Amino acid sequence: MVVSLDEAGSLCLEKQTIFLDARSPRDYAMGHIRGAQNIPWQSFDQYIDRVFDRIPEDARIVTYCDGEHCSLSEDLAKELVSMGYKKVQVLLNGWTRWQEAGLPVEKGETGRSDGQKG
Repeated sequence: MVVSLDEAGSLCLEKQTIFLDARSPRDYAMGHIRGAQNIPWQSFDQYIDRVFDRIPEDARIVTYCDGEHCSLSEDLAKELVSMGYKKVQVLLNGWTRWQEAGLPVEKGETGRSDGQKG
């Protein structure tokens, strides 16, 4: 269920995958993986319609959060699998590792590019 940073970076650049940020809206607005959608695990019930309306069941999905001990992305991934999504992976310690690798990021609620390139 875990995806490597290299593979996740390639999937993002090729736009083959839906990235879901499991962190809070505040953390998401401060910076996130380019193109990622914010589905905060701790408020998942409020976002469940957004998941069903925007993400087809056959979509490839990568969830992420931040920190070595953060389990929000894993919890979100497990819930998505229980909802019928089959192609779900987790990028462990995703946000920190993504930034350290210099991969594309955005800031703001809807995602505004900050000029970083991968």
